[in-house]
Amino acid sequence: MTNADRAPRYMRTETGVAADCSGKMLLLHTGTWQYFEFDAVGERILTLLETPLTFEQLVTDLIAQFDVDAERCAQETRLFLDGMIAEGLVAAEPGA
Repeated sequence: MTNADRAPRYMRTETGVAADCSGKMLLLHTGTWQYFEFDAVGERILTLLETPLTFEQLVTDLIAQFDVDAERCAQETRLFLDGMIAEGLVAAEPGA
């Protein structure tokens, strides 16, 4: 088993309902009735997390799609995930 196999997998929870509004993603937390608005990067992260991914897989995809260096991408992605986990919109499940 590799480290990648043991890495946590991140995924969206079922507590958010998403909609497109003028090119931005809006997400309604169905438990708190709080709305969140995301730019293209946030939308991409949440779209990717419809399927469980490791942090490394997520950052690799974002680096390929957006003009950002690896270190900054990893830092900002970690902050985003931590915030979404705190809100209950993203969950991390342990790796195998």
